[in-house]
Amino acid sequence: MDETFEEMAVECSTAELAKYLNITQKQLRTLQQNGVLKRIGHNRWNPTQCAHLYIKYLQESQGQSNFEKYREQHMKAKAEVAEIQAMELKGEVAYVDELHAEYEDLVLQLRTKLLQLPRRLSTVSVPRESRGREIIWRRALHDALKEIASDDGVVKPRKNSRKRKKAAQKDRTAPS
Repeated sequence: MDETFEEMAVECSTAELAKYLNITQKQLRTLQQNGVLKRIGHNRWNPTQCAHLYIKYLQESQGQSNFEKYREQHMKAKAEVAEIQAMELKGEVAYVDELHAEYEDLVLQLRTKLLQLPRRLSTVSVPRESRGREIIWRRALHDALKEIASDDGVVKPRKNSRKRKKAAQKDRTAPS
């Protein structure tokens, strides 16, 4: 089909093509930007090729008005939002700020445990040899890490977490 376009290589301007297709120049530019119509050059169009492409475009979008297209897009967007909200209620969605807060709390717990090591070790008698000190420090470090790991990774929630805010908001809006 492209061969016929090349054989009939007639050129026209944007204004002439818009008049030929019975559309405005702005609509013509929009169709070109959306990849429906193709220009030969600056302000140069092949009217036969453009007519074929425009007819094909109209046939593909036949029966659907702009309102129907936008309505379909709107319904898809609403469905996606509803799906995300359902996932949120099931606890399958995590918010970045909440994850950040949880990891920050974990790091603070780790920091606290590690900073307590010198105080713990100050009560232990340390042998003079460096190998003995290393063993004692290593055991203390491992003990601190085991304490952190034995907490099952449970982090106490922050006072201003998103879940708490939502629960409070639901309580306020619930009928009495």
